[in-house]
Amino acid sequence: MAQIDHTLGIYNDQHQLVATGSVAGNVLKYVGVCNKESAQGSHFNTIISALMNLLAEREIFHVFVFTKNKYSASFQHVGFKELAHTDLGAVLETGDTDVADYVARIPQAVDQAQQRVSGIVMNANPFTLGHRYLVEQAAKENDRVYVFVVQDNVSLFTTDERRQLVVRRPLDDGT
Repeated sequence: MAQIDHTLGIYNDQHQLVATGSVAGNVLKYVGVCNKESAQGSHFNTIISALMNLLAEREIFHVFVFTKNKYSASFQHVGFKELAHTDLGAVLETGDTDVADYVARIPQAVDQAQQRVSGIVMNANPFTLGHRYLVEQAAKENDRVYVFVVQDNVSLFTTDERRQLVVRRPLDDGT
């Protein structure tokens, strides 16, 4: 995924930039508005609508935002759902599918609810002995470990190549 795929700006009647926002893949980025001499939220609503229309033209219908907590409510007002937040920020999504749909598609063992389950997200560019150690430690401490390989193809290796590197291969001692 490129750092920025597209940036839009909105100008007022005096040719002053009053709102801007960018997209990178299916992520809204760098949204900024100036509310001077306008109704509170109108520039924000307009730039978000324009960015969402741009993504819809590209047939992208599942969109994420990573923002500061104080802006989470603004995104929620335009249809985003907050997935999680910390003191540092919030993750929100909107679209025709959501994280719950994705989680529902992950295969589960019959007795998984009674197991200790963990997940690891890694780029694995390339998959190193350090990565392997992390997975092995997680496997020792849990009954089941899900390893998610980042899908973006901006690495030295493609997503498929990195996924193949992560697939567990037996060591010489049979483990």
